[in-house]
Amino acid sequence: MYETCPDTDGQYSWDIHYGLYDVDPPSKRKSFMLNGKEVLLASHPTFCLHANAGITFDLQQIRQSLRGVRAASFTAYCGIDKEVLEHEKRFGKSRTKADIAVLVDGVVVFEKKALDLSDDFIPVNIPFKEDARFLTLISTNNAGDDTSYLSWVLWASPTIHLNTTSR
Repeated sequence: MYETCPDTDGQYSWDIHYGLYDVDPPSKRKSFMLNGKEVLLASHPTFCLHANAGITFDLQQIRQSLRGVRAASFTAYCGIDKEVLEHEKRFGKSRTKADIAVLVDGVVVFEKKALDLSDDFIPVNIPFKEDARFLTLISTNNAGDDTSYLSWVLWASPTIHLNTTSR
């Protein structure tokens, strides 16, 4: 349970989805800017997690499904795609920002408050203990802050790194 989750406005406008969003969905974009460099979606698989949403991965289930491996770590680049600027202009919204948190077994192991368009994508690198069970990625916005509409957080190259075990 995320006991330190901040109060939010409880709103979101998109479900979790693979790929990029666009001003006129469905997206036909094949690339995006990752820290000043254009990268292809094909080489940097990406999913979008709107503010006030989260996703949990069961690491134990992964270990059981792929016998002889253990989940060693999680890495990704997290940020708000500059395409949101076009959306802000079109719909008269601004101040896009989000808070992100990564939890392992309900404990916050990484946080970034007020992630916004001026931030580069930030590297996330979370090592797991041998018995780690759940990995949870969460994006929120502040309650009373009208920022959730465009708070589309991208997780680029999200990877659960596996190591072989000696069984």
